[in-house]
Amino acid sequence: MLIRPRRPEDLAGCVSLLGAVHTSDGYPANWPRNPTDWLVDDHGLAAWVAEDHGTLLGHIALNTVSASCAWPEWREACRPSVLLASVSRLFVAPASRERKIGTALITRAEEQATALGRPLVLDVAEHNRAAIRLYEHRGWRRVGTAALPAGDDGIALQLVLFVAPMQPLMTNT
Repeated sequence: MLIRPRRPEDLAGCVSLLGAVHTSDGYPANWPRNPTDWLVDDHGLAAWVAEDHGTLLGHIALNTVSASCAWPEWREACRPSVLLASVSRLFVAPASRERKIGTALITRAEEQATALGRPLVLDVAEHNRAAIRLYEHRGWRRVGTAALPAGDDGIALQLVLFVAPMQPLMTNT
């Protein structure tokens, strides 16, 4: 298996893979009107795919987080003035889940955020228990919860907010 930067020619395969994940797991909870645009976020720092002999097996993106879009719990857990990065659009082919692909993709995003000097954060839908277990197993820290209003599919989301390991907790001193 190879983790490599996502290329424009990967997008159709990523959308197809995302469709299989949506059918299997309900991720994303609200299917985007334009899945390609959803994958190619305007705030993207980097994106990678996992592939094996030309077959796409997974995807992850690393995005900037503007001060206006950061959950307050993230800001409280990290240095308030620092620029954050967020993990997003992480999905793995349902048939390939036992191959540690998600772990490899997260590791790559963590390495890049460290190289950029940005604390790493993420939010995950509360119903996505497998993802929550994965992040907690890797040492990510829950820092709060949040709610998103219903999307196009009419599904509102309760989110669990995380910060990556090694993020210093802020103290009131």
